[in-house]
Amino acid sequence: MKTIYTGLLVLLIFTLTNFSLSAQENPSKTKYMVWEAQVNPIQQEKLIHAIASQNAFLKEQNYPFASITQYTNEGYLWYSVPFTNYADIDKIEAMSERLWKEHTEKSKELQMLFDDAFNSIGAFILEYQPELSIRSAERNIPANGKKFRFYEKFYIKFGKEKEFEELVKRYKEMRETNGFKDDFLTLYPAFAPEMNVVYFIDETGSNAAEHFSDIEKHWEIFGQEGEELWKDVKQVIEKIETRTGLIDYDVSYFPEE
Repeated sequence: MKTIYTGLLVLLIFTLTNFSLSAQENPSKTKYMVWEAQVNPIQQEKLIHAIASQNAFLKEQNYPFASITQYTNEGYLWYSVPFTNYADIDKIEAMSERLWKEHTEKSKELQMLFDDAFNSIGAFILEYQPELSIRSAERNIPANGKKFRFYEKFYIKFGKEKEFEELVKRYKEMRETNGFKDDFLTLYPAFAPEMNVVYFIDETGSNAAEHFSDIEKHWEIFGQEGEELWKDVKQVIEKIETRTGLIDYDVSYFPEE
């Protein structure tokens, strides 16, 4: 495994050859190639060290493509590469292949760091939905540090996707109307094992306890309108999965502009 993503790009590109044309409808929206690794605590430490080492090398090489590292308390680590157009995948693959061919010894050194660093790994593509999200206009990406995130995965009943989308718009409007400015991100799968799902990332609170306390207060403020919204949501979903974790800027990579 030369890097966390070089080998997986082969899988993604092969699958994209049979990709639905509907995925091309929103070329301007930010998309993310996501690698989901399942890890135990020791593996998580090892994988974070391997990614950080890889990022240091990429920085030395002025590598132009960013990567974002997040992980949860439930044994998941997500490594994401943002892109805009599907043609970018070819560019990422070509540049990565050339980079590792030119630095074969470094490739072997980094590969050893990734050995036995996870139990399993899979790949999928998510697309950010700005019209269903709240993101601060003055938001700056910090150079380092970590930030708490609450992750939700909603499984939508077949045929109820548009109805659920309208409910998300209602929820977004309630948060904005009441002045809740914490980032709330909505992502749709563009290529994934499960397509009938919606992903949410909520940055309310600085830790899990604070998050749940603040969200409970939000729903109290929403009052009857919130109760009606939740009642409608329950009619169109099958189940919800949640995770608590962090986005780790110390283990993410952003090229110099």
